[in-house]
Amino acid sequence: MRKVKKLRLDKENTGSWRSFSLNSEGAERMATTGTPTADRGDAATTDDPAACFQVQKHSWDGLRSIIHGSRKYSGLIVNKAPHDFQFVQKTDESGPHSHRLYYLGMPYGSRENSLLYSEIPKK
Repeated sequence: MRKVKKLRLDKENTGSWRSFSLNSEGAERMATTGTPTADRGDAATTDDPAACFQVQKHSWDGLRSIIHGSRKYSGLIVNKAPHDFQFVQKTDESGPHSHRLYYLGMPYGSRENSLLYSEIPKK
């Protein structure tokens, strides 16, 4: 079982914490130095994993408005993903599209599958 140690990123910002998975050698190194060293060559130690998950801070009113705004567009999200795709090559050489993609899907405001298509432009 691996031990997880939590380290504080910066002293003035008490809300930011960072966790590391340490083996016994890493735990001893953390106890003696206080910071992780990057003497191993793997990508986990060279990249900053906390940088991938940093999110802009918002007030409670700001979060409320973001959630309210995202609920306005929830009707645009389909209930079921499109399926049963069929590519058909178009015979019109002068047209701007090379193929037509037919598929079954649920359009906005419907509860039944419908035959839909999308035209694929020529390169």
